[in-house]
Amino acid sequence: MRYWIWNFQNALGAMIPPTYATESMRLHDADNEHNPNALRAWSPFNRIELIWVLWILFNIQNVVVLINFLITYISEAYEEVMSRDKIDEFFNKAELNHLSALHLKPFSFMKYVTP
Repeated sequence: MRYWIWNFQNALGAMIPPTYATESMRLHDADNEHNPNALRAWSPFNRIELIWVLWILFNIQNVVVLINFLITYISEAYEEVMSRDKIDEFFNKAELNHLSALHLKPFSFMKYVTP
């Protein structure tokens, strides 16, 4: 359970490196030639390597998932801005027409100027 919590903390940015105190003790014990448990298929050194490889893979997976969420969020914002682009363009043109009519109103007595 604590590894899942550590993985979640790593995803949030608090990078906690893996701990392997038990494997370190076994690695120290494996140096002793009189230890009958020294010869195993998975030596403590291999387990430490496996812990680091899994830790790196889990962090890469977290980065991929979080970047995927970020891309989705940016895409939604872009679509929203592009959908409002035409509406904003028409509002700007209408405002420009209104302002030009207000500025031309004093000159309405001239023959060719119409507000």
